[in-house]
Amino acid sequence: MTRRLEEIEATRASWAARTELPSKDFRFPLHMVFAPSWVNCRTNARTLKMRSRLWKEGTVCWGGILMAPPGSAGEALPHDDKIVLAFSTDPLIDRRPELLDAARKRFWAARQGRLPVGTSYLDSELLAAWPDLSSSPLPRAIALGRVVWISTAPLFRAHLPAPRLANIRFPIVTLDEPGGPTMILPKTFWAKALVDEWLTDRE
Repeated sequence: MTRRLEEIEATRASWAARTELPSKDFRFPLHMVFAPSWVNCRTNARTLKMRSRLWKEGTVCWGGILMAPPGSAGEALPHDDKIVLAFSTDPLIDRRPELLDAARKRFWAARQGRLPVGTSYLDSELLAAWPDLSSSPLPRAIALGRVVWISTAPLFRAHLPAPRLANIRFPIVTLDEPGGPTMILPKTFWAKALVDEWLTDRE
C-alpha cells in the first residue's frame, strides 16, 4: 500500500465514524450562495437538504486545485473564498493523486491559446468570472483517460489545518454524481499524517 493510499484510507475511516447529525465544523456555503430573503426560502431549504445528503452520503477522495485565489498558496487566506477543484474516485488516483496535478497542467495547457500570456491558475479575475459548476466531467483526453470531475467549491479556512493552501492536494467530500456538491473535507477527519504534512509545508 502506498503512502497516499494509506492516507486517504485513514481519512475515509475517520469519515465513516462520523456522528449521525452534521458536526458544527461541517460548514456549507448557504450564506455564500444565497442572499437572505424570503424569496430564497425554498432554494435555501433545498440547499440545507443537500448539506444533509452530503453529510450522510458523501464520498471522500483526493481533490486537487484547478483554480484558487492569488496568494493562497503559502500565504494566510484573509477570508473565506471559492476554489475550483479537480477530483476523482478512481482507485488508481487513490494511490497516485499526482495524476490530478497532471490533469490540471493539461487543462491549463489547453486553455493557454485563449488566455493572456502568463495567466496563472492563481488569478482573481479569472476565478471571479469562473461559472459555478457542480461535478462536471473533465474531457478524458485532459484527464489522462481517467474519470476526473471538476467542481466549484467553497474555500473555508476553518476546514484546513492552517488557513492557507499549503499543498495542492487534499481530501474532499462529494456526492459523486453529476451536479452534486463538493467541498474540502473538514480537517477533523483528515489522517494525522496529512495534517502534519500541511502544517510543515512539505509534499
